Amino acid sequence: MFPEAAIPSANPLVRALLRSWVPDTSLPPAGVHRFLRRAGRPSRPVLAAVDQLEDAYAGDRDAARRELLGLLAPARHVHLLLCIRDDWLDAFLGEAEGLFPDIALFGLGGLAPAAAAEALGRPLRDAGRVVPPATAEALADDLATERIVDETGRVRASEHLEAVQPWQLQATCLWLWRTWPQGHGAPPGTPSAVTSSAVTPAPGDPAPGALASGDPPGGPVGAAADPSGGDPSGVTDGAIRGVLWDAIWRVAAAFDHDPVRLCGWLATHLVAPSGAAGTLAEGPAETAGMPNAVLRALVRRSVLRVTVSGGARTYVLGHRLLAPLGQLARQAGALGVPALGLSDRLRAALEALADGDQSRAERHARHVVTTATHDLRLQIDAHTILGNVAFARGQLAVAQDAYQRVLVLLETQRDKASVGVMLAAIGRLSLSRGDLPAAQGLLRAAAARLPADRSIKVELARALAGTGQRTAAVAILSTVMTAAEDDEAHALHRDLVTEMSDHAT
Repeated sequence: MFPEAAIPSANPLVRALLRSWVPDTSLPPAGVHRFLRRAGRPSRPVLAAVDQLEDAYAGDRDAARRELLGLLAPARHVHLLLCIRDDWLDAFLGEAEGLFPDIALFGLGGLAPAAAAEALGRPLRDAGRVVPPATAEALADDLATERIVDETGRVRASEHLEAVQPWQLQATCLWLWRTWPQGHGAPPGTPSAVTSSAVTPAPGDPAPGALASGDPPGGPVGAAADPSGGDPSGVTDGAIRGVLWDAIWRVAAAFDHDPVRLCGWLATHLVAPSGAAGTLAEGPAETAGMPNAVLRALVRRSVLRVTVSGGARTYVLGHRLLAPLGQLARQAGALGVPALGLSDRLRAALEALADGDQSRAERHARHVVTTATHDLRLQIDAHTILGNVAFARGQLAVAQDAYQRVLVLLETQRDKASVGVMLAAIGRLSLSRGDLPAAQGLLRAAAARLPADRSIKVELARALAGTGQRTAAVAILSTVMTAAEDDEAHALHRDLVTEMSDHAT
């Protein structure tokens, strides 16, 4: 949760990238060029990563995205790693042509079954729980097997996949950890294992690699369904169903949908009665009656995949989900649906902003504001999001009011750095609104709390210059200028000195 107005750049993608590159500072550097120039050395190239570049294609971000790519392309001594989902690769390559002369493509797929077996066994072994190699191999092989199961539950066919999806491997590891107390017999999935339908962590045990999305109450749905006593599919299907249901109800709650109906919709449209995979061509705003925003959220959680052919986008079910989704749809009506927690609502608001949906983000944040009346941290985060929504809409007065509420709450917590960041955000808004005296006071206070941040001092100098205090502005700029001619402080200093010279003559 960060006040977007605190960063000088008007480009939201640039602001997000700078914050991801320097996550531990109160305020990120002022610009991409300046950051890369200072980080680079002729003898040692900079290795810079940009992840989830597909988010730059969400919403109305064409101009911001092209500006960002234009800033990254000419950087010297920089080796870029740009990560983007397959369905947006062609669109990116079309825009990158001419900007990036040397592009090498590397596919980031899942793990080969042998590597998955090693990844499954080693962490548990390091934690004192030895998984027999044959068990690890059987589980990994099952995770790489797509089964076609009809409505009666009969397996009609199976297909071997080339890779195991990491999140499904993680779900299986977590299931093993929670259902197999240390030192008690063989792990689930082996012929001698006796599994229990109760999925609870062993007393005192941590859960390494716990899933970010969490499990529904009672643990993974149907996790212990292992009728043969030795069939690993009972373990893997159950673990996957638990995470799949978690993803479905969270997405449904974020869009005020019924999760049982959403689960049924997925099974109806993406799994044929025979159990085979189905496809859905994306519509302009809805696909088979479901808003495309819901489908994009399911893609983000790996429930769905998108294929692109001839410019047309088609949704298909994620790898290895045919059987688990069919099983889940048959029991979804009997599953409990937890209420979306307040912290989950804030996360949903952030996801809505990433998707370019300001109205949905505002709705979730306002719910937190009106509900968490006695929780300062939640109030701070929710009002910050409301300020960011208003800032994105160009409603500067509304954004300033939201940030001001946050400032009052932060001051009660004696959080000096966060207070400085919020003062900078409000000061920059005051400067943009033409309230120069207020901007001066706020930016001075911000600079006092964040003395190492040069961007605040540049903005303060701009505010001073706006009220005719050029000498004071020049004095401040002299302490933060770099040698680069295109540096913001250097350019402003040069302009002010010229104005002062013209005025003197």
